[in-house]
Amino acid sequence: MQLTGTNRTFHPPRPVEAFLAAAERIEPAFTLPVLLLAAYLLALSSYTGQMLISYLHLPIPVMGLTFGGAVLGFIISGRPGSFLSTPFALPWTGLIMWWGLASVFGVYPGGSLTELWPYAYHIHILPLLFVAAAQTTRQVRVLMYAIACGYVLVIFYCFKFGTVVIDRFVIPNTSLGNSNDLAIHLLLGSAFMLIFLRRLRYTRFLWLVATPALAWYVLKTGSRSNMLTMVLLAITCVLLSPRAYRFKLLAGLVAVSLMIVPLIPKTAWNRLTTFTAADVREGGSEADLLSASQAADSTAARRELQRRGVLLTLRNPLLGVGPTMFSVGVDGMIREMTGHKSTWQNPHNTYLQVSSESGIPGLIFFLWTLVLCVRLNYRCYKQAIANPALSPLALQSFCLLAGTLVYAFGILFSHIAYDFQLSVLTGFSAANYIAFQRAVRKLSPVVPPQLATKAGRFGFVRTPAAS
Repeated sequence: MQLTGTNRTFHPPRPVEAFLAAAERIEPAFTLPVLLLAAYLLALSSYTGQMLISYLHLPIPVMGLTFGGAVLGFIISGRPGSFLSTPFALPWTGLIMWWGLASVFGVYPGGSLTELWPYAYHIHILPLLFVAAAQTTRQVRVLMYAIACGYVLVIFYCFKFGTVVIDRFVIPNTSLGNSNDLAIHLLLGSAFMLIFLRRLRYTRFLWLVATPALAWYVLKTGSRSNMLTMVLLAITCVLLSPRAYRFKLLAGLVAVSLMIVPLIPKTAWNRLTTFTAADVREGGSEADLLSASQAADSTAARRELQRRGVLLTLRNPLLGVGPTMFSVGVDGMIREMTGHKSTWQNPHNTYLQVSSESGIPGLIFFLWTLVLCVRLNYRCYKQAIANPALSPLALQSFCLLAGTLVYAFGILFSHIAYDFQLSVLTGFSAANYIAFQRAVRKLSPVVPPQLATKAGRFGFVRTPAAS
């Protein structure tokens, strides 16, 4: 279109989201480091290697191959030290250094070095790989789609290989052979799977099918703590979503609940609704009463273990007993106090696991990292929904915020300090924060200041900026 009396071409104004689209498409989303790390995240979150070995008897080193590829991508990225410029550098580095000190100088010196070393080079370095590989918001989303697809595979493995063992749903002979670990793994996946709502119709359809199945399997595990975590996740989604979406989201949650609750096995339901001995119902079948009684006993046993975890922390407040040495430390403490042998148990609380095994300083570094994940993801999310030009980025920050809250609450009842979940959340949060700030700097010269104060959209529906 030509302006009258001029040779200048008139371009109609574009939606402010298009500014972000133009800025994002300057750089490729699928670089080799991103693809290699995406393959590793898919294998890591899905436990595909373990499934191949346990059920198909195919000893393919999936994890070794994909991890080697991710490290190769880290080396060729040209940005191996990028993580050190993020706010996470100090607490994350301090955490592994303090765990190392606790391994060498704790109550049981050297007892946990053989366990800590594989964790350090295989899991703790993941945030460095994230920030080196993913420099843009599009690249962060590629990694999020990869890990979300891994969790979809876990749902399929639940259907294919899952079974009920002593009234608890598990996937035997794998790392998901513990019902509580399976439940929290699925719930963390539900947060990452929210990213599917941003793209095309088929991914939104996949989310609509996978989410009710995931919730059903979580409840089928009979994990009361993760049932509460699921409720927390639902409340978080409702409260943090923009008002225009709250009623639809709440209606969807009610519909899913009405659909899956009647399908939960009775023994699992009895366990889910039994927290103390007073909750054991009379008049049920013998099997139901036994299941409920076992659930009440389990609650009492966990309280005792957590009390012992507090005592162990107070007795060794500086360096603890050493990583992975909780059971040994509790046994020694009980023998010293009573002269009797202790049951060989884990703390069932990651915060107490960290404090008792690496002291109060170790817990401070751990909490520091978690708080940063919550704070920075929340900051990015609020900034995105307040600026139409950034609104397509809101959902990925929301996914990470929800995932961090699931982890922070769920580990009150699980001991997974040395699993990959916190490393993945830290890596995603650091990479997303750096990429988000980079996008803001690119947009600031072209987006009119008055637009930056208007409320934007949540980013569920694909816009011209989506990719």
